[in-house]
Amino acid sequence: MSRGLSSTAKAELYAATCSEPWLTLITVTHASFGATLRFVNDHTSVTSGGDLYSPMAFSARLPADRDGPPTATLVLDNVDRATVDEFRAITTPATVTIEVIRRSDPSTILASFPYLRLEKAQITASTIELELRADAVLDESYPGQDFTPLAFPGGFDR
Repeated sequence: MSRGLSSTAKAELYAATCSEPWLTLITVTHASFGATLRFVNDHTSVTSGGDLYSPMAFSARLPADRDGPPTATLVLDNVDRATVDEFRAITTPATVTIEVIRRSDPSTILASFPYLRLEKAQITASTIELELRADAVLDESYPGQDFTPLAFPGGFDR
């Protein structure tokens, strides 16, 4: 997964100090949820892309750029009973998107990790730990269609 950071973003990332914080946005969707869950690791709400992200303390270990399916781990503070109930109710994987933004420019996405699949949610008295994988692409057949005369009649001599 390529992060595609701009040269300015890379310079900020490698600098000893940064003029403003980078924030992580989490979006969790599932058919059984009453509404999409959106969190930002900040003390105030943030609107990005027209969506409101609620403040939630969490830590994120983002996917590494390496061979193999990317994995990520999120550890959310267990402060909202409704959120715990949502995670306990699901029986199929939820879809998670992680995005990184600047506080001053929340509509510009610096890095994005879409289509992460929730593999496991471990709930304790103080945290919700989410284990995520990005191997949903590997579940798709390749090629998507068979190259046959019936499917592609113009590709065969008659």
